[in-house]
Amino acid sequence: MKVFISWSGDRSLALAQALRDWLPLTLQYVSPWLSDVDIAAGERWAPAVAERLEEAEFGIVCLTSENMTAPWILFEAGALAKAVASETRVVPFILGLEPSDVRPPLGQFQAKRANQAGVHEVVRSLNAAASNGLDDATVEQVFAMAWPLLEAKIAAIPDGEQPTAPATRSEGEIILGEILASVRSLEARTRAMEFRSQTPKTSDLSQRDIDVLTWTARGLSGAEVAQRLGVTREHVSHIRSQIQSKLGVRSFAAAIGAAAEMGLLHPLNAGPATVTPDIEEEEENI
Repeated sequence: MKVFISWSGDRSLALAQALRDWLPLTLQYVSPWLSDVDIAAGERWAPAVAERLEEAEFGIVCLTSENMTAPWILFEAGALAKAVASETRVVPFILGLEPSDVRPPLGQFQAKRANQAGVHEVVRSLNAAASNGLDDATVEQVFAMAWPLLEAKIAAIPDGEQPTAPATRSEGEIILGEILASVRSLEARTRAMEFRSQTPKTSDLSQRDIDVLTWTARGLSGAEVAQRLGVTREHVSHIRSQIQSKLGVRSFAAAIGAAAEMGLLHPLNAGPATVTPDIEEEEENI
């Protein structure tokens, strides 16, 4: 059974790696995959991820307080929702959060905590979804023996920032938010159609452009990208503007989506940031 594990950020990666190593100890028929480990050297990143997403029979999205709005998390979660047979087979796996902290679009799925009860539910869901699942008694016995190994790894992950409690919204604000979401969705589809019709020249993108796209997709802020490149934040802002112009899109978030669709993003050895800003808000503040 092929299980896609999505992550963004250091703590999310640590949780994803722990889960990836532990799941086959409990359910031997499970074949977990996450990009940081399983993309071979020289293999193009986006096509490899897209292939794994299409093959996935179950998806686990490792969420922390730092990455709930990370573009890459939202992209992979949306792709998983289309790939798997049922929404019950996409599980936000939350560390240091409550299910109520997980907001839409990820809030449409049933989040499970990274504790004994939550992991037990994930294992039972995996076994129920498998065509060659184990009997319940065997699952309970194996889980009881294997859980302490995962528990120790989860306990070793550093604490993160506490999530901000969402403000209570009026009925009018909720309706307005739904209308705004619909308009944005329509605008995004329109931009995508315009982008496909324009067939941008990907050869115009430099290696530095692709690095900036990839690091931002993995959750780094403009300041952190600047630090890695050894340039100023203003220069990163200039690079982003050039990328948008080259790809013919109106926002850097759209540029990331376009680059991923064209297979331009690639794996970087440098780890992602622990704090993921909203790209559009950051563009306004640069």
